[in-house]
Amino acid sequence: MKRSITLIVFAVLGGTFIFGEDARLPAVKTGRSTTSFGISFLPQMWDDGGDKEDIPKAHVITAGERIEYSFTGCLSGVFDWFPGENVLSSTEDSKSPAANGSHDPALGVRFQIIGLNAPVKQERFRLTVAPQVIFPFPSINLPFWKVGMDDKRGNNAWGFGGGVSFDTDLTKQFFLNFHGEFFSYPIENEAKVKHGWGAAFEIEPHFETHFTGGTGLRIGLPVRFAFAPEKKINGLGNGLDSYFLSASPMAAVYFDNIIPARFSGGEPSPLELSLQYSLPVLGKNTAALHAVTLGITTFF
Repeated sequence: MKRSITLIVFAVLGGTFIFGEDARLPAVKTGRSTTSFGISFLPQMWDDGGDKEDIPKAHVITAGERIEYSFTGCLSGVFDWFPGENVLSSTEDSKSPAANGSHDPALGVRFQIIGLNAPVKQERFRLTVAPQVIFPFPSINLPFWKVGMDDKRGNNAWGFGGGVSFDTDLTKQFFLNFHGEFFSYPIENEAKVKHGWGAAFEIEPHFETHFTGGTGLRIGLPVRFAFAPEKKINGLGNGLDSYFLSASPMAAVYFDNIIPARFSGGEPSPLELSLQYSLPVLGKNTAALHAVTLGITTFF
């Protein structure tokens, strides 16, 4: 049973998290678009007792998109399609089908309650809430109801929930980010599967510095713990409750006004390139997934 679901679990998690979530919003009337490209590797998985076992190796290449636009100093809208599309996948197990296809997108808002431009004025602390709605999307052609992970993509079902982000300035260059999220699927999908709920918590120590010439550097280490109960099919559980702990070191380089005005539609605009590696630490009923993700962020 475990071997038969390894690629399924892998497809759900393919391309995992692009960077830690903080409580900052873009500047007023400014948007940012992050296009991500990821490659994920699955050499092992954790069984029901939390022990690793070798499985047929597999990989997935993904491409996703996240767009955020700030309407005011404390309110922004977000379109989140990440991991996005499983562009290419393969496995050593000849009995497992390819895991190509789309994950479910989410649409929501982010409201900063505490911050410099928020209702509660504070310069060193920020608190943001982010309700979201997940939309069913033509999904990957695999039986995801056999999977126990919390990932909110690829379920082909309506979902509701969101996240809370808090960050604080320890110094002018060091920050600490906290993020939590919860999602619920109250409605069965077309396959009569009720995905239940999923939750995750993340903490990220974070460093930022700026250089002369309009360049900057960001380094962070998000540590994330995600968990979920078992899925239900026609009211019956599949017995695959799960959790997953990962550490994902990342680095990003920022270039100010590097994109010429003729391409940005106005003044020269910034560009940020980020690279992240997600390392599995421990888990249960899920893949010991390794992922490398490149993010390209532009501003408009």
